[in-house]
Amino acid sequence: MKTNKIILLCLFSSLMIVGCNENTSHKNDNKQQNNSQYSVPHSDNVDTVLSRCDNIDFSLFTGLGIHFRGRGYNPHAYVYMIGKYNAECSPYVVSVNTSSFEIDTINNGLVLKTCGKDYLDYGTIEKVYKEYMKLNIYSIYADDYENVYVTIEPEGTILLRKSGKAEPERTINFEHYKDNWYVRE
Repeated sequence: MKTNKIILLCLFSSLMIVGCNENTSHKNDNKQQNNSQYSVPHSDNVDTVLSRCDNIDFSLFTGLGIHFRGRGYNPHAYVYMIGKYNAECSPYVVSVNTSSFEIDTINNGLVLKTCGKDYLDYGTIEKVYKEYMKLNIYSIYADDYENVYVTIEPEGTILLRKSGKAEPERTINFEHYKDNWYVRE
C-alpha cells in the first residue's frame, strides 16, 4: 500500500513537471505563418543574435526586462513578463494575440500585490514589448549601468553587452566573446 502511494506521488509529480514545461514547447510553431518583423523566440547561434543586437540602443530597457513566458490559458495568446530588472516588484503579465502579435491585455495583479501601485504605464510596456519583438530572442534585461543581458532560449546561452559604466564584477561569470560582448553557457 505504501509503495502504491509512492508510485502515485512520483507519477503525479512527473505529470506536473511535464505540464509546466509545455508552455515553452511552441517556440517555432508560428514562425512560418508570421512573415512580419515580429515572431516568437527561437534558437539562433550567438553570432546571428549579436549581428541583430550589436548596434541597437537599449536605453529603453535600462532598469527593465522582458521575457517570453509561454502560451496563456487562451490558446490564441502568448504571455510575456515585463518588469523591473532588480525584481523589487513582480512583473506585468502581458497577453499577446498569436496571430497579430498585438497586446490583448496587461495584467497588473502581481504588481499591485508586491508594490501596491503600478510602476510602468501602458505606453512604456507597449514600447518595450515592440522593441523586444524586433530582436527575436527569449529575454532581455538591462541593469541600471546599461549592461544588457540577452538570453537566446530558455536556460540557454546568456549574452552580456557590457557598458562603459559597468562594474568589473558584472563580467565575473562570463567569458569575453568579442568587442563588448561576453557569453555564459
